[in-house]
Amino acid sequence: EAVEPSTPEQAELTEHQQRVQDLVNKLNAQEKAHMQTLEQWMLEALRWERELTLRKIAKATPYYEAEQGMRLGQLRTQESAMRYQQLLSDHDDYVQAVEAQELKLTALKHVDKDHD
Repeated sequence: EAVEPSTPEQAELTEHQQRVQDLVNKLNAQEKAHMQTLEQWMLEALRWERELTLRKIAKATPYYEAEQGMRLGQLRTQESAMRYQQLLSDHDDYVQAVEAQELKLTALKHVDKDHD
């Protein structure tokens, strides 16, 4: 049974107390719903854990390790091919530079013989 407040200040205080109580009730309801959801997630996680046992994961591990090894091998092969092409190009450049220097040296030898 509610007691009538005797002053406007008491009435305002009672109103604020009711608002606080309403907020506490809403908070409690939210916490209860949250805990139920959390419990459901925990039960689901336990179910997944039973289904995905370490044994199954252990059986699958070599496959994924091999797949990763293949990817790394492909990457290294591509990198090696690019490096080979670069070295081949550099080699061609050096061969052309040597041939140019040999031609220059031959020309200088002929000029030198002509002066003698």
